[in-house]
Amino acid sequence: MSKVCVFSNKINIWVNEMCIICELNVYVNEFIININMQIKDRNGDIIKMYDKKVIGKYGEDMACDYLKHNEYYILERNFNCKQGEIDIVAYDNKSNEIVFIEVKTRTNFNYGFPSEAVNKLKQKHILNCVKYYLYCKRLEDRFIRIDVIEIVFSKKVLKYKINHLKSVL
Repeated sequence: MSKVCVFSNKINIWVNEMCIICELNVYVNEFIININMQIKDRNGDIIKMYDKKVIGKYGEDMACDYLKHNEYYILERNFNCKQGEIDIVAYDNKSNEIVFIEVKTRTNFNYGFPSEAVNKLKQKHILNCVKYYLYCKRLEDRFIRIDVIEIVFSKKVLKYKINHLKSVL
């Protein structure tokens, strides 16, 4: 039984000044396609896929790519204040709105849909962060929207689904 590599790709992702290398290899072995994905650090050590920070960062990067493809301009990422954090602040060219986006990334549905994690307490923190951001940037007179982007990806077959929920708050 011989394996023939039909596709190979490396993706570099930066997380807190550390480069994570995603290696994707697709092999064909007697009409069976196997997809292997490993995430490695600079030293070549494999990082476990259930590391929440890695999965979250990967999801936010995917969300930014999705938004740029849909004519959004990314104003800021990971805006922090004492009230909490806003994952992405973007400008929607189509609706002329500043959009505050919470990104929720999951690898399964064991705990429900990703958007279900945006509970009442999280919503309160998001609203307080939005108010503070608008005040700091002197944008109180602008139209705004608060969205959630859900990303679910499968580790086994390397597929993902993005669901953009607009005006959730």
